[in-house]
Amino acid sequence: FNSESRPNSDSYYGKSNIDIHNISISDSVMYFSLSYIWYLQNGIYSGKNPFPIIIEDINDDGKKEMISVLPDACFYVIQHVIDDTFELLGSYLSSNTNIKYVPSFDSVNKIIVGVSNSGFYAFYATSYDNFSLKYLDIFDNPASQVIVVNPQICIEGTNDTINYITSRNSDNSGIIYLYGKIDKNNWQCSVVDSFVLSDSITCNLAYKDSLLYCATEDTIYKINICTKDVNELTQIENPKGMVLADVNNDNQDEINCVTINSDVYIFKNDGSLLENFPICLDTVAVSTPAVGDLDNNGFLDLIFTSANNVYVIDYTGEFLSISQQEISNPDTSQIFSEPTCLDFDNDGKLEICVAMSHSRIVMYDIDFNRNKPFPYESDFSIMEPFPLSFPRNIIATPTFADLDHNGYTEIYFNADDGYVYRYVSDNPFYEDNLIWPTQYGNVERTAAYTSPEPSEPNWGENIFVDGQVYLYPNPLCQLSGYEIHFNILVTKDANVSVKIFDIAGNLIKKVENIKCYKNVNNRTRLNLDIKDLTSGVYFVQLKARDEIKVLKLAIER
Repeated sequence: FNSESRPNSDSYYGKSNIDIHNISISDSVMYFSLSYIWYLQNGIYSGKNPFPIIIEDINDDGKKEMISVLPDACFYVIQHVIDDTFELLGSYLSSNTNIKYVPSFDSVNKIIVGVSNSGFYAFYATSYDNFSLKYLDIFDNPASQVIVVNPQICIEGTNDTINYITSRNSDNSGIIYLYGKIDKNNWQCSVVDSFVLSDSITCNLAYKDSLLYCATEDTIYKINICTKDVNELTQIENPKGMVLADVNNDNQDEINCVTINSDVYIFKNDGSLLENFPICLDTVAVSTPAVGDLDNNGFLDLIFTSANNVYVIDYTGEFLSISQQEISNPDTSQIFSEPTCLDFDNDGKLEICVAMSHSRIVMYDIDFNRNKPFPYESDFSIMEPFPLSFPRNIIATPTFADLDHNGYTEIYFNADDGYVYRYVSDNPFYEDNLIWPTQYGNVERTAAYTSPEPSEPNWGENIFVDGQVYLYPNPLCQLSGYEIHFNILVTKDANVSVKIFDIAGNLIKKVENIKCYKNVNNRTRLNLDIKDLTSGVYFVQLKARDEIKVLKLAIER
């Protein structure tokens, strides 16, 4: 283990954190000093590391430690000492096993739990600076991550409590295992109950409020682990990832899924689809989505990453924004990690952070000022000082913390070959700003939205929101084509009718019963082909319930 700095000359893409200091003035020889990127190296591991850094208090000393987990089942616990100095508090070096799925953290018992190719393990502190790993159950073919159930829940009619949920596939069947408390005297953990499904489990588990959701190749199951009721909720083909979140503000979590074919489904709690779904992404999604209210309209949105795009989708099926922005030369164009969602710069808006190819970390800022045509201009821009470049490749989801307690946000990354990188920003750190801060949403890996619910904006009493109902391009000229697009923001769900009149008051075109959703910009609801209209000024009347909005449209042929 070592902690040192060195020039990252092999990181010539984008910004590399090399600062030049104390430059001398001389005609012949110039002297200066450099400060380089901070990094740690763990052991002699060689290969990729997809696991995010875990920053939690594992030894119960009242301070959080940085835990780096490697795929070869080696664990490193690192503590902050002073300034930029960190030290290895302890480690556990395993052998003849490997970890495939992201580990979870049990904050009640101060234990990291997960599955390796040898079974269900627990990594814990035996003292302040000594750590051990024990296997709680031995099995083959783990199917997904371990979910930590906090607080503990009980099975009705018994004294059994559930602490952990995991799954594995055997003989083309999926099996859900419910584990009880860990006996710390002998480090055993018994299976309290199990459920056998007819097909293999194909994606992550999702859990909230005693309800567990799991998916096979063609079915999503809902299991009440208190009552042991198992229901086939709905049919779906080849699900790849799912998260639980109330995206339509009906006070019930929806099951938000993406398939291998990049179809996005949003199911209600009863298994029925939300209106306008499924929709299809135009490229393969990386994995499970993140969740956050990106446009501050009081509704949670889904954030997907694909090979080279970021998609933001709301509950109406609107693509709020699509990043088609490849990072500047030479050729960074691939996104490797699942997205995180947080208010990084404390401006009241959420940003999206991803790890990209060529060792880059990107923080996307999103401008939802709708006074520009969509989708012809992206709402995405890259925040300064991003993109950040690092000497080694990063595919793990970033972790945000203030481990040195200086009040500023730090970003930690597990990188290839056992390296850990750290970036210290100038932005104050507030834990409440971490909305979807890690893979599967939280360190318990429940794949459920557990941050505070967003509040709806107060647009006033009118149905149409001032300044947010417009059409574009306006004026319409030959270069911009023959189609006008509408942005319609309403405060209540409403059917909107549109009428176009000429300057003499003659009705030229009419469209009725356009379903518009409250607090959503409804940009894909109405696009009108008006190639038959001649040059001139027209009046466009929008009506919702008893309210009328009139806009002017100029056409130049």
